Amino acid sequence: MRSKWAINSAFMAFYGFAATLIVWVLWAYKMGFGIYMLPFVGRPGPVVTMAQELGQSCLPSAALCQNFPLSTMVYFQFVFAAITIVIMAGAFLGRMNFRAWMIFVPLWITFSYTIGAYSLWGGGFLFQRGVIDYSGGYVIHISSGTAGFVGAHWIGPRLAADREDSRPNNILCVLIGAGILWIGWNGFNGGDPYAASADAGAAVLNTNVATAIILQYTAPVWVLLYTVLSGGYKPSLRRSAAVGLAVMGCALAVGFVGSGGLRLDPVGVIAALLAAFSFAFYNVAGHSVLGRYDRWKVLLWVLASAATFWMFINPPWKIVSAHYALRQWGFMLIFSLLSVLGPFSCYFAGLQYLEPTRAVVVSCLEPVFSIVIAAIALGELLRPLQTLGIVVVLVAIVLIQWPGATGREELILEPIE
Repeated sequence: MRSKWAINSAFMAFYGFAATLIVWVLWAYKMGFGIYMLPFVGRPGPVVTMAQELGQSCLPSAALCQNFPLSTMVYFQFVFAAITIVIMAGAFLGRMNFRAWMIFVPLWITFSYTIGAYSLWGGGFLFQRGVIDYSGGYVIHISSGTAGFVGAHWIGPRLAADREDSRPNNILCVLIGAGILWIGWNGFNGGDPYAASADAGAAVLNTNVATAIILQYTAPVWVLLYTVLSGGYKPSLRRSAAVGLAVMGCALAVGFVGSGGLRLDPVGVIAALLAAFSFAFYNVAGHSVLGRYDRWKVLLWVLASAATFWMFINPPWKIVSAHYALRQWGFMLIFSLLSVLGPFSCYFAGLQYLEPTRAVVVSCLEPVFSIVIAAIALGELLRPLQTLGIVVVLVAIVLIQWPGATGREELILEPIE
């Protein structure tokens, strides 16, 4: 946000947390997790006495009890409610004054958040129909996003002067906040099974792995941004849509959507972003180099450099001391030809004639082929969302390759000299 809104945004978050907690313990917790009153909301009531707080946590409408006190459950679910308010605050920043925000927060928690919480988590009608929201996709993200969108529409746009310059006040603070958020969200995800169980550990690990995997497939975004910002070509709706569809299709294909939502692990995120940046640089620089040199010469130098680097990581005497059999050497030779030399030769050939954005979008076929081959050869289950992701990737490839109105390439200069 702009510097003039920095203090206001901080106090909106502080007040949001404080007001939500007061409302939560006085009546809202029982509306979301208490005794049945209506199919979509529980009976309001306080949770403030010591006897209540030290008693065992139970969800009467869901016929479920946890092995910890009610105070733990109340606070755990309060943080979900409070973070929903803070997410929504971003839509109202610069639009709503602080006095209106003070009135809005308790009303929205009472008449909106508790309905979603009870319906899905507290034993309401959606819970009874088998609808599962593991960690807030519906209760938190859809509700806050919808409320922010509708609220921004009815409140109206920010002032014209504020819209002209929307540069962030402090990018470092944004990154610090994101880091704090993902550490906390790992706690949410691990705590959702309501026990220190195998489910909790698996949920945290798998959703972090899924995030790391999908971030690697953001390379098309970085290629598009670089070539546009460097003057390679003007941005177009068709290219932007193709890149967006490619990333979304990969997310669906690798199972990121439906795996528990976005959970960020620092090591996984850093490794995935490095992989994405490396692949983006490989496409942009490779296109420029292949325009000046023969692709077989480039491939030879690339493989020689990689082999030299690997000799420092895994020296030859270690390989010799492993005493591999002749069959194992033959397997490694065939594997290297099929998995490295062949694919890279084909990719370099394509990169020589395709500009980087088109090439990197086409490269999103890699997870598609992997999934299809695994389904055919190994009998792995191909889920509906994965099938949809494959279709989306194919649509992105067709869209990026479709000739423009002029029938010519949009690239107007080489990305790297």
